[in-house]
Amino acid sequence: MNKENMKNIEFINLKLIDTLNRISAEYSVSFDTLINLAVLKFIGDITLLRKLREQNIDLTYLSERILS
Repeated sequence: MNKENMKNIEFINLKLIDTLNRISAEYSVSFDTLINLAVLKFIGDITLLRKLREQNIDLTYLSERILS
């Protein structure tokens, strides 16, 4: 990965760090992967809310978001 695309994240919630570490160990998934998945989910949720607000929602898109 290009270093220009990398960002450092500073966590201020120690419980969040602890939870991510536990999930990482439990499912053998790297901490970074969990962060990336969480950000992708968040962005997907924001996209869904924007589409709902604009009343421009495709039912196929909505059902895929609910089932994912």
